[in-house]
Amino acid sequence: MLKEILMPKLGLTMTEGTITTWIKREGDEVKKGEPLFEVMTEKINIEIESPYSGILKEIVIPEGGTARVSEPVGYMEVEGVTKKEEIESEKEKSKEENPEKKNERKVSEKIVKKPEDRIKISPLAKRLAEENNIDITKIKGTGPDGRIVRNDILKIVEEMKRRKKLETRPKEENIVPITGIRKIIAEKMKESTQQKPYYSESMKVRGESLIKLREAVLKRSKIKVSYNNIIIYIVSRVIKKFPTFNAFVDDENIYLKDDVNVGFALATEKGLMVPVIKNADQKTLVEIDKEVNSLIKKAREGTITLRELEDGTFTISNLGMYGIDYFEAIINPPQVAILAVSAIKKVPLVEDDKIKIGSIFNIALTSDHRAVDGAESARFLIALKEALENPYEVLL
Repeated sequence: MLKEILMPKLGLTMTEGTITTWIKREGDEVKKGEPLFEVMTEKINIEIESPYSGILKEIVIPEGGTARVSEPVGYMEVEGVTKKEEIESEKEKSKEENPEKKNERKVSEKIVKKPEDRIKISPLAKRLAEENNIDITKIKGTGPDGRIVRNDILKIVEEMKRRKKLETRPKEENIVPITGIRKIIAEKMKESTQQKPYYSESMKVRGESLIKLREAVLKRSKIKVSYNNIIIYIVSRVIKKFPTFNAFVDDENIYLKDDVNVGFALATEKGLMVPVIKNADQKTLVEIDKEVNSLIKKAREGTITLRELEDGTFTISNLGMYGIDYFEAIINPPQVAILAVSAIKKVPLVEDDKIKIGSIFNIALTSDHRAVDGAESARFLIALKEALENPYEVLL
């Protein structure tokens, strides 16, 4: 018999997933527990194991296609014959028992095989389909009981127009479709920037103390800790004094979080990911450095888990390694804020009316005005600036 293969729910907030790879192909024999396909959700690829042993009979959602949670993505023949084979078998049996009704059955079969007579479709949708030469037998209706409605046809018409427009473009033009992880990132960023009351504030920070601290750790522990990991350590301590920044927000409530889970933006070949250091405020600098390096390796190898990307309460985006002087980052909803960190550079400074050379870097805090106002963001930045310029006090 045929069994449905459903899109699994891989997280509390997951509503749909994109199939990036079918590991098994139609006709392949599959054992229960074997990897069947890969799903992309929340910027991570996860292998989905087969729930049954049998033959993969049909792939409904192809690679690059998206399905909602619990929607069938394929069918597997588990044991015995398929439903289709059972139907054909019953027809043959009926023919043998009643040969005198052969002509009557032929007429009946023709009626059954005419798909338009079984399809539920509204009159307006049917007229639109006929006007645009659309085969309604290949449409899955979204109306009550699977009825094809006007919007179903309009979506297909728009897609036909889009494809026609693409086909008329010059052949030398390279077109890269937004799919997979880039599609997820695009949707996340669209959600983040769409009519949200975001604002940014920034400060210049002296970097000499961070440089000395990094050199001291290397000399004492032989560990080449990154500036980013020192900043994660310091931010996790400072944010405890500003609980509104360690929170989620929506149009109704602010949800203050007890755990300080600091995420850090990471560029990989598969796109942007945000691994999370859970309970960062309870870990030493060496522990944070070790965990960050492990997560970076997993992310770039494609072995990072959904659990290691979940539950972030605050995010740091550091582009200092690229020499960026200043930028503002986009909030990772539903978080309240994100910190952008730029490169430490030597610049001329005026001190005591004299020009000196000093090390400076910029930090920019983007906040959600639904949760915090400008003065509170300024106080957070002042406290963070002081901690970054005096890291030994934080460590002690």
